[in-house]
Amino acid sequence: MSSPANNRLIVTQRSATQAAHHLEHRHAYRQFVRMDLRHNLRPIRLVWCLFKGCWTPPQPIQPMHRTIFSTPIVNTLLRAFSLAYLKLAGWKVMGQLPEAGQKSVFIAAPHTSNWDLPYTLMVAFALRLNIYWMGKASIFNFPFGPLMRWLGGIAVDRSKSNNLVAASAQALQNACGALQLIVPPEGTRSKVRYWKSGFYHIAVAAQVPIVLAYMDYERKISGLGPMFLPSGDLEADMVKIKAFYAPFKGKNAAQFEAT
Repeated sequence: MSSPANNRLIVTQRSATQAAHHLEHRHAYRQFVRMDLRHNLRPIRLVWCLFKGCWTPPQPIQPMHRTIFSTPIVNTLLRAFSLAYLKLAGWKVMGQLPEAGQKSVFIAAPHTSNWDLPYTLMVAFALRLNIYWMGKASIFNFPFGPLMRWLGGIAVDRSKSNNLVAASAQALQNACGALQLIVPPEGTRSKVRYWKSGFYHIAVAAQVPIVLAYMDYERKISGLGPMFLPSGDLEADMVKIKAFYAPFKGKNAAQFEAT
């Protein structure tokens, strides 16, 4: 038989255990209430932040549109046509895109004629590139807009100061596969004294290399030159890039200046 002292000890132990369980339940209940309040008050905090201007919702990422280079069957047929035409016309395609340049900014120079676009597309097919190119907004007007976009075009409105650099850099960063963005440094087919630096700032913002692509109508050669990594010193880098392009002749050679 157990003694009264032992019975009191057992009761005391049971009471302590029950008290501990009770405290655990109370703590768990308080945690649940706090989480529930946080969840229920989240929309209220969101509305308050929107009202106060302390938070802006993230902008949806717009995927790059489908082009002639990503259309099955069509791209295979056009590559065969491009190779045949360039060979018959006496053009020689040189170089190839290194693995590190699968996501990159291409300099398209010299750019002095409307013929640059079809030749660029054929060279891109020959080299198995996935290019997008920037062109003035007027060539995207009806009824040519859908065709130009399918050919890889991105309309640029030169009359507006939109944040094209940031949008282009984001598109490069978010691309799932290979993507090469072609930017003509002259910005126009007319003769210009100073090159625009948009291609450089896009490459720096996207943290991708610059590929020096060229087209020489005099020698009928086109292709990819060296891959250039921006140093951050725009003026010094521009001198090196222009020195590379100095020997090349556009279709209208007098309109191209790389000095």
